[in-house]
Amino acid sequence: MRKTKLEIYIGTLKILVQNDSLKTSKITDALNISLNEKKKCLTFLLNQGLVDKQQVDKQRIVYSISHKGIAILEYFKEKNKCSQ
Repeated sequence: MRKTKLEIYIGTLKILVQNDSLKTSKITDALNISLNEKKKCLTFLLNQGLVDKQQVDKQRIVYSISHKGIAILEYFKEKNKCSQ
């Protein structure tokens, strides 16, 4: 079954909170999503300020979760607890 956008966004944030920073290939592999879905997801999360992008060298870019991204994850954890 295909993942919803929200599941992909939250999954990406969860992966980033567990790791200091990741290359995009690690995110794609962990979520089992296409490159196109990954690009759309990261663009959305960057535009919302939930993820930070860092250029490590000329060819390597890594992503990490922002403070705002951590707050959003906490919100969804609490929301999930209340609905159970």
